[in-house]
Amino acid sequence: MSNKFHIIVDVSNVTAEQIGEFRRLFAWMNYCGMAGCSRGAIVKYDGDGNARARISINGAEVVEPLGKTDGLTFEFE
Repeated sequence: MSNKFHIIVDVSNVTAEQIGEFRRLFAWMNYCGMAGCSRGAIVKYDGDGNARARISINGAEVVEPLGKTDGLTFEFE
């Protein structure tokens, strides 16, 4: 049984190159799901440099608690 949900993610204050990297990440996640394969990904986000994206989901600021922010691990199983 498949669970499906619909979200609208707005990302602002990004460069064309960063938009391309977001799209590549989503395409890669889509590929893994379609191929039925498990892979790891490393995302480096240079928030004190050029990467200063502002992200909202369904029109609201993203405010989920992060816990330790030195490095985060996300598991999609």
